[in-house]
Amino acid sequence: MPLPTLDLSSFDVQTRPAPAELGWTLEHHASIAKPVLQLRFGDMAAGLPIPDVWSACCELLLEAELVRERRLDRFVLDVEHVFDVSCAANIVLCRFSSEHVFAVAREEFASALEGLVEQILSGTSCPQVMLIAARSAASAIRARPYAHRFSDSLLI
Repeated sequence: MPLPTLDLSSFDVQTRPAPAELGWTLEHHASIAKPVLQLRFGDMAAGLPIPDVWSACCELLLEAELVRERRLDRFVLDVEHVFDVSCAANIVLCRFSSEHVFAVAREEFASALEGLVEQILSGTSCPQVMLIAARSAASAIRARPYAHRFSDSLLI
């Protein structure tokens, strides 16, 4: 029996409220009622709460790096495992469950995550500086004890 084939899904990631509004709240230490990260795979969507905007930005940038390196094993938000990831040459498989598996172009996935972080940080008064700081923090996560939540290969 042949294995089922997966069609490539388009991928988009957004937030509620708008990303720039999250950036403004980040810079001004303002609270916001229940921000949500929305992952869209074709016409299917998953909404995830964002407990901490800065941590989410850093984790999303790390995940984009690891996808490009083909080393991301698990999508994590707020240090919590959300779904499993398998990276192939140009494809990322996102597995929420055996019934919910999505194939996405690897570069599209990574670019969407980075683009969202850039949109969030555009709501700050110094978006370029904030992006440099977020990239530095994303790299620093690799040395943290919880880095294994993202990738088994980071332990090597």
